[in-house]
Formats: sequence, structure tokens, C-alpha cells
Amino acid sequence: MTEPETPAPEPVVKKKAARPRAAAAKHPELTVTLTYEDGEWSVAATRGARTVVKGAKVAHTNALTMCQASGSDEVNEVVSEVVEKIRSEAAEEAARLRRQLEEAEARLAELK
Repeated sequence: MTEPETPAPEPVVKKKAARPRAAAAKHPELTVTLTYEDGEWSVAATRGARTVVKGAKVAHTNALTMCQASGSDEVNEVVSEVVEKIRSEAAEEAARLRRQLEEAEARLAELK
């Protein structure tokens, strides 16, 4: 007499745990970059791989406030160097304009 064949047990398949999508939707990745180039500050923002803001102009005072808000000594040091360069260039331009104004006023005085 032959015994009935017992079916082989089915292999156990482990399911991967589902990633919580609700948490990702509540706190999406956001990168904000402040840039100084050619005498202008600008800000860009990306959410994941998608650019949401690109090259929005930022006033000098607002850019400096953002940098100070970082609380990073390294950021403040680098930004201080940039600000000093901006001040130096502005002072040179002001001196040049004063000389031009003096020359123009001298020509006007000669014509009286």
C-alpha cells in the first residue's frame, strides 16, 4: 500500500514593510541656496529634484540677515569677507564719482 503524497509546503515570502508616505508628504525635502555673484544676492529653492525657485533677487540686508540667522561662525566669516569687498568697491566708486562731480563743478564755475 502506498501512502498518499503530502504536498510540499509553500515557500514563505517575506513582504517588505511599506514606507510611510504620509510622513514624506508632511515634511518634503527642501534645499534653499543663497548665492552672491556679480554684485547681486539671489536665492534658489529645490524640493527633491524639482526646482521651485531659481535666481530670485535678494537685497543685501536681507541676505546678511539670512546668513546671520544660520548661527554658523564659518558662514559669518565668509560673508564678512564678501561684505568687506562690497564696501571697498562701493567706497572706490563713491570716491570716483566725487572726483567727477568736483571736475564738473569746476567747469561750471569757469563758465560764470
